[in-house]
Amino acid sequence: HEMDSNHNNLVNVQEFVEFMLVKMELVDKRLLRDLHDQFKALDVTKSGYLSKRDLQVMAKQKVRQAKAKHDKYEGKEEDK
Repeated sequence: HEMDSNHNNLVNVQEFVEFMLVKMELVDKRLLRDLHDQFKALDVTKSGYLSKRDLQVMAKQKVRQAKAKHDKYEGKEEDK
């Protein structure tokens, strides 16, 4: 059935809510896919849940990215 997105012959609350939101045209499947992708990116431990550890690892990654971007920007400023 279309509502059973993981094809286990059962419909869980997530499947029901997502199906209804799409059917009521409140969201589209692309948005749901994007949200699932965002969750997977945050779930750095790949546990299927967002834990304190996931958030700590993600925060450290964001700090490193911001620092690298800042350092790159600072380097460009010196060249001018």
